[in-house]
Amino acid sequence: MIKTIHQLVKVQAQIRPDCPAIGEKKRWLTYTHLNEEIETLARSFLSLGLNKSERVAVFLPKCFESVISIFATSAAGGIFVPINPILKPLQVGHILSDCSATILITNKSRYDTLKSVLPKSIKGIVITDDSNEYPSSSSVLSWFQLHTLSLRNPSLPDILESDTAAIFYTSGSSGPAKGVTLTQRNLILGAQSVAQYLDNSSSDRLLLALPISFDYGFSQLTVSFLSGGSCYLFEYLFAKELIKVVQQQSITGLALVPTAWNQLANLEWPKAASQNLRYITNSGGALLEDILKKLLKQMPNVKPFLMYGLTESFRSCFLPPEQALKRPTSIGKAIPNAKIFIINVNGEECEPHEQGELVHAGPLVAQGYWGNKEMTERRFKATPNRLKELPSEQLAVWSGDIVTKDEEGFIYFVGRNDDMIKTSGYRVSPNEIESVICKHNSVADIVVFGVPHKQLGQGIVTLITVKPDVQTSDLLLSIKRFCGLHLPNYMTPHHIDFCLEIPRNPNGKHNKTLLKKQYQNVFQEIFSKHGGLNMRESKQGMSAKKGVTVNVINQ
Repeated sequence: MIKTIHQLVKVQAQIRPDCPAIGEKKRWLTYTHLNEEIETLARSFLSLGLNKSERVAVFLPKCFESVISIFATSAAGGIFVPINPILKPLQVGHILSDCSATILITNKSRYDTLKSVLPKSIKGIVITDDSNEYPSSSSVLSWFQLHTLSLRNPSLPDILESDTAAIFYTSGSSGPAKGVTLTQRNLILGAQSVAQYLDNSSSDRLLLALPISFDYGFSQLTVSFLSGGSCYLFEYLFAKELIKVVQQQSITGLALVPTAWNQLANLEWPKAASQNLRYITNSGGALLEDILKKLLKQMPNVKPFLMYGLTESFRSCFLPPEQALKRPTSIGKAIPNAKIFIINVNGEECEPHEQGELVHAGPLVAQGYWGNKEMTERRFKATPNRLKELPSEQLAVWSGDIVTKDEEGFIYFVGRNDDMIKTSGYRVSPNEIESVICKHNSVADIVVFGVPHKQLGQGIVTLITVKPDVQTSDLLLSIKRFCGLHLPNYMTPHHIDFCLEIPRNPNGKHNKTLLKKQYQNVFQEIFSKHGGLNMRESKQGMSAKKGVTVNVINQ
């Protein structure tokens, strides 16, 4: 019985040793080779002094080294922390400090940008591109030098399914990113649940185009390894590249977020590109009905799986392919190994068409937020309708998402009960953006919120008041550059307004309810007026709102 993620590879190395496991560019590793690499690196980590449950951070693009590092950390008894490669040093430094990482796996270019933010907890840094610039030392090793430590040949420890395996960082409703803590059992059951409804097998070849730091991306690896299939790692800039690699690599399963599907729906899919494609999946936001129809028109034999999930519970719901066009706005029903409740303000289960909060219970629920008891107690609470006679409390994750269900039990997303922004497949904290932009020397006050955006789900709107005597010429360009230096692209505002004073409610807080109402249609108006602009193209003009100068950064 498989109880840990590194065992997924070890078992397949015994069953199908010469079959391809992961591919990158023109290279492939068989299950035997991958398992050998994982066990070698695990021994190297132990020789380097990695103790049980210490954190190994992986800050790399999708590559063999990132996958091997993650699964080797598991085999060595550590906790892996995948970091999104598009994050800037400010966010990476926070993650490294928050989890007290002891080992960092990265490459030379990224290491050079992180030197000023590395916490004292880091005792080992591994540079994967084998640069000669960093000679062997007590703290910095090349990938090759790390491997030589395995010659000391320490035995690998026994790992339990209850051991903490991973920390995935995701934005919280306030402040910087929070670390969602997952056990080996969480990850294995998650892979089994998804593989069950996708009907994955050893004949599948999945495309990993999403970040490994995204649980939806990481699961492409675990589902593939569980099924004995293969997974191709791919970094892309343009949607056309995805179609090309789907065809070249005979991809059978393609997982993406709405922004990518929106782009692909408007491109031509050659028959050869989709002839091997068995299914597509969407998560990270709603896929518009017209986009879905465009996709299925070009690949009529492909099964679409529309999914909904939280990092805190991996995956919650999926809509079966046969329901996709019948109920295109539904997020479906609970996946295997999940129990979903819809709870109203009185703490009772909702009747059909009654709005309530989606609550996810069962073995997929994470252990909480790393080192953050307050946030854990706020989001992870007692399971509704649990038996009071049970000696231990069963926890569920309270999503903050407001949903309804119909008479047949299909669930529909309504909105959020907090200020979280869902954009480009990411959950974004307005406070995290505000805390960065407010450090610009011209900003006196700032508020950030999300409003509907046809392509992104929600667009990020930022309203700014500037300090007295600040010259407003070139101020937008200055703030854009500042955001580019300190925020990843998905956190960068899509619309910026400057005003004399930001409205506040009677409690003195920014009146986001009023502002969201005022800006509800801002992106619809922009698209209607300009026909849509390319990424990061800008327009300047005058606002209809009291003559306020407007500077729009438009997607």
